[in-house]
Amino acid sequence: MWFLRKMIETLWTDNVTNERVLKMANVKCKLLSTIKNRGMTFLGHVIHRSGLENLSLTGKIEGKRKKRQAEINEFKQHQRMDKHGK
Repeated sequence: MWFLRKMIETLWTDNVTNERVLKMANVKCKLLSTIKNRGMTFLGHVIHRSGLENLSLTGKIEGKRKKRQAEINEFKQHQRMDKHGK
């Protein structure tokens, strides 16, 4: 971006954003759009497969979750057994 700033003669201390520099130089940034497109095609590829990546992206796990209260009760029961030596 420094070369565009030199071309349009703006200093780095002028507090001009990169987007404004691109507009002033009449240049379109294709890098960000390319990165976005490639990222979207990769996500489509990953979601298409049913693997660990799909699980991590969608967060869907089959089966039933154990109730939290049941886990607490089991923990308390184990504590009581340890205290009484059973």
